[in-house]
Amino acid sequence: MSTTTDDLRNALRRSTGIDDLDWATPPTPLQGGFWAEMYTVELADPPATLAGRLVARIMPDPDTAAFETAIQRHVHRCGFPVPAVRAAGGPTSELDRAWTLMDHAPGQPMLSGLTATGAVRRAPILYRRLPDLLARAAADLHRCPITGPDLDGHVSRADIRSFLGRIAEQALTVGRHDLARIAETLTERAPVGRSICHGDLHPFNLLVDGDDWTILDWSTAVVADPHYDLGFTTLMLANPPLGGPAPVRAVTRRVGGRLARRFLRTYSQLSGTVVDPERLAWGRSVHALRALTEVSTWEHQDRIDAHRGHPWLALRTVLEAQLAT
Repeated sequence: MSTTTDDLRNALRRSTGIDDLDWATPPTPLQGGFWAEMYTVELADPPATLAGRLVARIMPDPDTAAFETAIQRHVHRCGFPVPAVRAAGGPTSELDRAWTLMDHAPGQPMLSGLTATGAVRRAPILYRRLPDLLARAAADLHRCPITGPDLDGHVSRADIRSFLGRIAEQALTVGRHDLARIAETLTERAPVGRSICHGDLHPFNLLVDGDDWTILDWSTAVVADPHYDLGFTTLMLANPPLGGPAPVRAVTRRVGGRLARRFLRTYSQLSGTVVDPERLAWGRSVHALRALTEVSTWEHQDRIDAHRGHPWLALRTVLEAQLAT
């Protein structure tokens, strides 16, 4: 058992008041997250609120963790398909990071284990289903109210202008004054629309189980114009970071471009709104800025090697081109 899960167990003992609380089986690490550390866990003789198979999410930034927990509880209250948060806490003397326990969502990402060559082979299936599911998720989410008891105390942090302000501060900290200026420009040009936006709505955060689906990872959620979500999803669909030989990558980009266009068409039909190209470009630029600021931070900290395989590195040229336009 890892030190992290030992510490989490001790934190749960304190929060529940059950001194001998322990795991029913050893926690199992979950792959796929770049920011949080995650495990599948199950407690022996737990209180009713913590019964069953759960996912433990251990997060390094307490402020972001608190907001993520609040927004996930809020959209769950709205009836949106997201795992219910059972408990949250930290940092404490037992565990020096924030944590949540949530329901274990069934299903798998539609692109799980997918390679560039596999994407070409599965293009017909992907074209029919993937963009439509993502569009339905976005349209349903954007109908969720932007206020509620779970969001009290998080209004400022949730706003897109505050989000861009934090990016500008981070860019200045690592000496990227050019990125800070872009953040200011994008703040000035922010559209007036106001919806709950996931901020990271891509195929690997969409779990599919038959006809059911669940959206994961709410650490970059904000209240913004819906084009903030549309910009990210189309950017990722049109530029899938799947690797492979150059000819195969060219084909996956063509397939990805078709997926992105279908996603926008379906979203427009489901939401009853017209996608605005200028707002869409703004949304893509915000995400390009967010990603490049994070990459610059890794470089400043001499931690690029620790992030090998991250999509931001694979898409760096695409992201820089997006900001240049």
